[in-house]
Amino acid sequence: MGQHTWWDEMQNPLLRDELDRQHPERLALRPKDVGGVIAGFDAVDAMWAPTLERAHALPDGAVHQRVDGEWSFVETLRHLLFATDAWITRVVLGMPGYHELSVPPDDVPSERGAELEPVLAARRDQHARIRDRLAHLTDDELDRFVTAPDAHWPPGAHRPIDCFHIVLREEWWHHQFAVRDLAVIERGQ
Repeated sequence: MGQHTWWDEMQNPLLRDELDRQHPERLALRPKDVGGVIAGFDAVDAMWAPTLERAHALPDGAVHQRVDGEWSFVETLRHLLFATDAWITRVVLGMPGYHELSVPPDDVPSERGAELEPVLAARRDQHARIRDRLAHLTDDELDRFVTAPDAHWPPGAHRPIDCFHIVLREEWWHHQFAVRDLAVIERGQ
């Protein structure tokens, strides 16, 4: 299919359908209810587990290596911290701020102090907060419009279900990029 992005998928339903055919796990990433959101996060965790094992097996410093100008493995995970904070921690959970290790999409991140383990610990904490909230969220609440607690990104009101879709889609796409780049790094060893 060549290299595509989440934006291509959003603009082209035929591409989305073909990606779904090739990657049926993607269907779990468009939940319709609280149980589906929980299953979506389970799918994300399962998807990343073997990839994290591969990253841990790399030589020292390799998780900071950039491939073809793309973010490194650690930078990718730091961006996912940002996306989750922006759409779920801030909008759905109503908590202001971003994690100190998070990286917005238009930032050139600094690797200083951003080793893999602290980033993974931050992601585990994020996911635990989300799962805790999901245990108390109703299906009806997924469709009520909510806003971030301050004027930062994202602007406007959003339905929590849409916020979860955005983050789950980000997780899938960035996982694809991370797997692609890990293969390049592993071949270069």
